[in-house]
Amino acid sequence: MNYRATDKILAQLDRKLRIIFLLQPTNIATKQKRFLQQLNYEPQFHYPKIKIEHSLKTDHDEAVCLIKHELIHILSNENGRCQPYKIFASGLAIYLLAEEGIACYQESKLPYFPKRLWLFGLRALAVANATEQSFSQTFASLIKYGAPPQLAWQTTLHVKRGLTDTGRAGAFTKEHLYLFGYYFIQDYLKQNNKINDLMIGKIS
Repeated sequence: MNYRATDKILAQLDRKLRIIFLLQPTNIATKQKRFLQQLNYEPQFHYPKIKIEHSLKTDHDEAVCLIKHELIHILSNENGRCQPYKIFASGLAIYLLAEEGIACYQESKLPYFPKRLWLFGLRALAVANATEQSFSQTFASLIKYGAPPQLAWQTTLHVKRGLTDTGRAGAFTKEHLYLFGYYFIQDYLKQNNKINDLMIGKIS
């Protein structure tokens, strides 16, 4: 199997993250090219893009968490493309449990992570409630558990998206994978397994 060592790549990317925050509309192409050249990746690497909403507002610490999280998805995809079978790039069954878990595990090394872990827990709780509750009931339950109104609203939107009738029970259950995936990886590592073995592609 072919794969790029996760720790080595992330160490390189961590040192380069500040370049991303310095990008301006007038020099983005130049700095992006310099950023990619400094990573010294193989020529076949396709450099997929991380898309960020123009209206997104966040602080620096959370932004670093988000970028580090999304980089895991890029690595998983690109490593999968290096394998002889395309399924490693498209994804095996329930691959997201491991992939989101690795992404959250990498976030756990950052000081902002306790806030992110609380958010993952809130999302998992929202999924559990939404499978039995309406939108308004789910929203009210998150308020009851101490979530600020705006966050409770956004989280409820996340777990109810895609439903044609949000007044009925039902949920977009992907949102629970962040918390469950994180603890899955924790247990995986406690058994003396190596995280790089899960980075050969989108595997489960």
